[in-house]
Amino acid sequence: MQHSLPMRHRHRYSLKAFWPPLAAVLLLFYFCYHFVTGNRGMLAFDRLKVEAAAMDAHLAVLEEQRRVREQQVQLLRRDHIDPDMLDEQTRRVLGYGEEGEIVIMLPKTEESEDSVLELR
Repeated sequence: MQHSLPMRHRHRYSLKAFWPPLAAVLLLFYFCYHFVTGNRGMLAFDRLKVEAAAMDAHLAVLEEQRRVREQQVQLLRRDHIDPDMLDEQTRRVLGYGEEGEIVIMLPKTEESEDSVLELR
């Protein structure tokens, strides 16, 4: 048996039935897209992992520098002063040298300024 509705009405009815699944698919696509590319998505997570690895490497370098500095400070403590370390720091900070030595003064850099321990 044929439908009694004109073709135009049947077509409109099928479009109404088509919208909910289309909206669901579009909503799913929206969430999937932001799951991958959003501010807290998978790509951002990968970037954060790379940053964390770089920061861990930098932390290891800083911890090693701290260990070296602590060792230098230990050698300059009042109860036990290492004569070689004291001589090295005196020469570096005050610019002293012994007779017959050739002293080459290099321009100061941030790294060389950080390596000088202040004696107080």
